[in-house]
Amino acid sequence: MSMLEQGSPTTAPTTGCPVAHDFDPFAGMPHAFFEKARRETPVFYQEDIRGYVLTRYEDCRRLLGDRSGDVSANAALMSHLNVAPIPEAMRILQESEFDLAPSVVDEDGAEHKLHRGVSQPPFSPRRVTPLAGFVRRQVTERLDAVVTDGAADMVDAMIYEVPATVILHMMGVPDEEMGNLKGFRGPWAIFIWGNPDDDVQLETAKMMSGFGEWARGIARDRLENPGDDIISEAIANLRDKGALESSRAWLNSYTLNIVMAGHETTANTAAYGLVHLLQHRDQWQALVDDPGLIPNAAEEILRYSTGVPTWRQRAMTELEFSGVTIPAGSVVYAALNSANRDEQVFGPDAERLNVRRESAKRHLAFGTGAHTCMGNHLAKLEICIMLEELTRRLPHLEVVPDQEFEFSPNTSQRGPERVHVRWDPSRNPLEADRP
Repeated sequence: MSMLEQGSPTTAPTTGCPVAHDFDPFAGMPHAFFEKARRETPVFYQEDIRGYVLTRYEDCRRLLGDRSGDVSANAALMSHLNVAPIPEAMRILQESEFDLAPSVVDEDGAEHKLHRGVSQPPFSPRRVTPLAGFVRRQVTERLDAVVTDGAADMVDAMIYEVPATVILHMMGVPDEEMGNLKGFRGPWAIFIWGNPDDDVQLETAKMMSGFGEWARGIARDRLENPGDDIISEAIANLRDKGALESSRAWLNSYTLNIVMAGHETTANTAAYGLVHLLQHRDQWQALVDDPGLIPNAAEEILRYSTGVPTWRQRAMTELEFSGVTIPAGSVVYAALNSANRDEQVFGPDAERLNVRRESAKRHLAFGTGAHTCMGNHLAKLEICIMLEELTRRLPHLEVVPDQEFEFSPNTSQRGPERVHVRWDPSRNPLEADRP
């Protein structure tokens, strides 16, 4: 079976499992639905994604943290598209030599151990911490450009570009490549995790053929001209282990996927977190008054506003969660945006944003176990610095009321596409920031 084909042995729910006909897995952030589901139907089947959904924290943690071999990461992504790709989209991808090899998060066993081992070192706290100055410069430059305007779409003005620029910097890609990256931002998440129509599939195939060529070019260049960057380091580590030739397809995939993983998820969470902070004015003001709360606030944002609402795996054996037996071969979704608000873990006020929450760090926004997101320290650093500079320079910032927030219609990469905010430039606390 092609890695881009539709396919799943699970076509109907197991006997006794509720079916959620009223749940749209591709839409918005259905927190009210999940709050009820955790109490009444903690495990349910959803026909559009042909999979089971776990809503409770402990069930999600057990699925994502499994190391027994009963759960596979690879099988879930590579053979479970919600819509079979149309022939024309497949032709475009094949003619461009696009090869969607599994990334680290989609691998199991020895391959996962090898590839995570060669790619993880640059994302350790020791290596990430020195990037703080570079991150702050990126935030500062983007705020400088809009601080006297009095209004902005903060996603476009800062939140999208900062993590994208940082990951390109780590890859050794010049800043002028940012324009190329923006051109690659498209409906890939809808193709992989959504319900794409023919037009979206064609748009995705064209975008990804160009994106794949760009990524392969970077990988080829680093092979021929190694430098001080994360791609060159992964190549050197693969060579040291005698695994470079056998991992060439993975290297191309890593070069492509690290761009998406390195900025889309952070941008989604930061954007949604900013909305929630500004809607909970007392919480925003707490950060203005005491910036020392920001590190914990970042953890609370990751809990409350996670940009990865679900993540899917495949059950390799029959498994039971909250009294529901899930057949072997089934795709199982961990609803992280539900688990992160589980009252049994975060208390009776779990549906409330609280930047002082002592248990905030227990969130599952980065997964858990062997597949914990490698970039978690970098993401938290970027969110913290964005909050530090926003609260320092625009403490009177407010979200434009009555705007409708749009989300990409997919299960696993979701944040508001635009966040319109406003402020009075004459009230900016720094004199240099006033008109």
